[in-house]
Amino acid sequence: MSIFSDFIGIQKELPPLVKDTQGDGYKYPTLNQLLDIVLPMCHSKGLGLMQVTHPVEGGVGVETVLFNDKNERISSGVLAMPLTTDGDGNIINVGGVKRSGGVYGQFGAQAYGSALTYARRYSLTAFFGMKAEDDDGYQASQRHQKQPAFNVFGAIDALRNAPDFQSLKAVFGDSWRQANDEEKAQLKAVYDDIKRVFEQEEKE
Repeated sequence: MSIFSDFIGIQKELPPLVKDTQGDGYKYPTLNQLLDIVLPMCHSKGLGLMQVTHPVEGGVGVETVLFNDKNERISSGVLAMPLTTDGDGNIINVGGVKRSGGVYGQFGAQAYGSALTYARRYSLTAFFGMKAEDDDGYQASQRHQKQPAFNVFGAIDALRNAPDFQSLKAVFGDSWRQANDEEKAQLKAVYDDIKRVFEQEEKE
């Protein structure tokens, strides 16, 4: 069996990634989590995995390589991750993205090591075509889409147009859950007035 057949076999068996480590506004799997998934699968097929660093001007370069004892190999090519530093040597930008935490604000070897881990993680997931359990960015954007503002005047009109007491209670309950404290006071006053009207009609 060729290394390419083994590679396809690994891809077929890869589980979805779980993004459970909190970053700066996003979640991601750590490098160790990725290796814990990939390495046993490679070893079970007699394959080794290397991530080779390459000199890249203004950044770090990583090449992910899969190989076997028949001198067959598959390379990802070099992933170049550009770095930007400030005048004091702080890494302030990795891969064109500025953020406030993580490698940013670190110095020297510590900063380079953190950026290298960042690049290795990207190279590994791209090489194996690893997919996430869900699209966290999309899910988050859907969850945090701005909800339409509550219209207390529309709710008051709906209360006044309620055809019966049961409808009145339903409209009031739905509006109450969306209203702030000031709006709740307005709703309660209108609700109590209309409720008294319905109660008076029942008595008559």
